[in-house]
Amino acid sequence: MDNKKKNSTIMGFFIVAVMFMLLYLVIPFTKRGASWTAFVFALVAIAVSCITTLYIFNKKDDDLKSKVYGLPILKLIYLYFCGQLLVSLMIIIIAAIVNIPAWLPLVLGIFLLGLTAIGFIAADNVRDVIIEQEKNDAMKVQQMLTFKLDASALIDASSDPTVKKAAEKFAEKLRYSDPVSSEGLAEIENSLSAKLNELAASIGGMSTDEALGQIDSLTKLLAERNRKCKALK
Repeated sequence: MDNKKKNSTIMGFFIVAVMFMLLYLVIPFTKRGASWTAFVFALVAIAVSCITTLYIFNKKDDDLKSKVYGLPILKLIYLYFCGQLLVSLMIIIIAAIVNIPAWLPLVLGIFLLGLTAIGFIAADNVRDVIIEQEKNDAMKVQQMLTFKLDASALIDASSDPTVKKAAEKFAEKLRYSDPVSSEGLAEIENSLSAKLNELAASIGGMSTDEALGQIDSLTKLLAERNRKCKALK
């Protein structure tokens, strides 16, 4: 979060806190123990909401997607914020008319704060798990994306029309192959990568039959990779 957004967030909650305090202290009404307890928990809700908002948008490694996943947490926090302010106002108004025990707003405040804390921890952990899983998934498809780029290089390096057509068919098979890699495929994918790079670098000096034989070998290796990929699922 840049300084402007950070300052705007802090200022917004500060204004709400100041307005609430001024209204509570300036308006002449009977202030009992329950009223003061409710008043304190309202200020706690404002402070917690401000700190949590800054936390959600201030993680150093967060990208836009991570912030979007943080929105349910903000929704939870703002529900707590509005709920606690509403409860505090109701207790303050009622306590000005009827003497209610101070433990009532205390119990309600602790209950709402505790419930929100549990929800925040759970939601934040879920967000981190989702983001980590998406990063892992992105890494798992990176190898196949590399293969597709290498296959494009192979097509560009092919000057013989027959060889180029065979290279295009191989690239098409790559396109429809399972994009997700795994540790069990590491050996065969490393072999495929090495042969693909080697062929792309030397195909220009090969005869048609030799180049077609190498592409056929790559196609069989890819088919073996895909069979193994299905077996590992």
